[in-house]
Amino acid sequence: EDKNKLKEEYIRMQQEQQRIEGPSIITEYNKEPIEIGINQESDSLYLRPVTSRPGTP
Repeated sequence: EDKNKLKEEYIRMQQEQQRIEGPSIITEYNKEPIEIGINQESDSLYLRPVTSRPGTP
C-alpha cells in the first residue's frame, strides 16, 4: 500500500519536473553528453551534464 503511494508520488513529481522543463535535447559538447532544454517557468535555457540526471548511474 505505502509502496504504491510512494511510486505514484515519485511519478507525479517526475511528470511535474518534465512539465516545467519542457522538451530537451541531448547532445555532445567536448565529448561530454549534455542536456539542453528550456525551463517553462522562467523561459530560460538550461544546460546540464547528462550524468547528473536522477536515475542514471
